Amino acid sequence: MKKLLILLASLAVLIVGCSATLNPKSQLKTTTATVQTQVQQEQDALKTIGSTVNAFPSAFEKAYQENPQTDLKKENGPVKKLLDRRAAAFKSLEAANSALVGANNTLTKLNNQPSEDTPQTQLNNVLTSLKLAKLDHKTLVSYYREMLTAEDTFFSATADSDTSQDDLESQISQLNQYYSSLNQQIDVMTANLTTVTSQTTKLAKAIKSMRD
Repeated sequence: MKKLLILLASLAVLIVGCSATLNPKSQLKTTTATVQTQVQQEQDALKTIGSTVNAFPSAFEKAYQENPQTDLKKENGPVKKLLDRRAAAFKSLEAANSALVGANNTLTKLNNQPSEDTPQTQLNNVLTSLKLAKLDHKTLVSYYREMLTAEDTFFSATADSDTSQDDLESQISQLNQYYSSLNQQIDVMTANLTTVTSQTTKLAKAIKSMRD
């Protein structure tokens, strides 16, 4: 009898624990907070990518004029530091995007199986803005990879220490076209991430009215 009571008590604790875990309000609150955190991480990463891209041409030209025989892509100097900062920011962007994909999946499930007081209007708005942000991210990654290819071409074209100033400026001008396109996509993505933040703020407020 004593063993049976212990078993029943254990089952009760397990059921309560599962109920708490599956509580719609708790899940919505936690997932919404995740979205807010990861969106901020993406915005910070985009800001860093943009600033390093903008700083690259002048940093490269200055370093090249000082020592045209140096492999500036590998030499531990201002140019490499910019490239490393940008690469780290892109890695952070990718990590945040992966987390947002997971959060989006959770929110979609909650939206498809709503409780009586699930704030579906606000939830649908968040899901729509996340969908657009996902498309933005996919486009930005394409631009980013094209930019990397253009940079490889740029470094190869300027590897010769006999490169004239006119040729150097021409190569930088070509590379700037890729930077400009990437920056435009950063602006688009940043604007839509701002919308995600606005919608998740409204959702977080609506969640407070749900029953525990």
